[in-house]
Amino acid sequence: MDDVLIDEASSVYLREAPPDDARAAMRKVHQLALDTIDALDAGDDDDEESGVLDLAGSLVLMVPMVEALLGSDEDPSPEECGVLAHMLSFPVVPELVLICTAFGRRIAEEHLREMVRTNKRVIQRGATTAAEIDAIHSERSRVYERTAQMLWGKVRRQPDEERLVSLARILRRVASHLPHNMRCETFSMLGWIFWARGKRALAAAYSEEGRCADASNLIAQFVGELIDVVASPQWLDRKAR
Repeated sequence: MDDVLIDEASSVYLREAPPDDARAAMRKVHQLALDTIDALDAGDDDDEESGVLDLAGSLVLMVPMVEALLGSDEDPSPEECGVLAHMLSFPVVPELVLICTAFGRRIAEEHLREMVRTNKRVIQRGATTAAEIDAIHSERSRVYERTAQMLWGKVRRQPDEERLVSLARILRRVASHLPHNMRCETFSMLGWIFWARGKRALAAAYSEEGRCADASNLIAQFVGELIDVVASPQWLDRKAR
């Protein structure tokens, strides 16, 4: 079941609702950052008891962490930058961070709940091959369709520009702590942010840097294709009127 997004064992993270209090979330994230860094330094990243933050934990903590960072006047600490970079290295997390920042926490959490429901269907149907799992994940979903349209700029709803500017500052801070070959997610996300704000040339530059860091990365491929084929999102057309 290696292809399952959140396996049954990891779903323990999902039994507790994400913390609502931003300060409590950041305290938890800060401790997880220290634990993750210590475990990775010790070479224990394959040990289930090592304390390394995995995909399921990243998905649960992502929304409160983003909200806490966006609501803070201070730059993230080196430890927080480290754990955010680690979380962004997992599939789906970068896209959810963009959705949460641009369009709000409620939509991101709806998408997360839909992912959990989809994963339960995978388990219930006993899907084991990549093709079977992909077929279940591709089934029609109102939530998936809406978030996909948002990421592709096919909605007229205006994203929150102030939050996008704040996220760009945070991502630049995170990238400053990483070697170039680990900046794929941050650069690709910056590409989407500047495309969403109508700065296509700057978006293309960041996107290209992301693809240079890792051309096989899914978020890099998505943002690169988006900028190549979509000149600007629909919400900018509405804003210009």
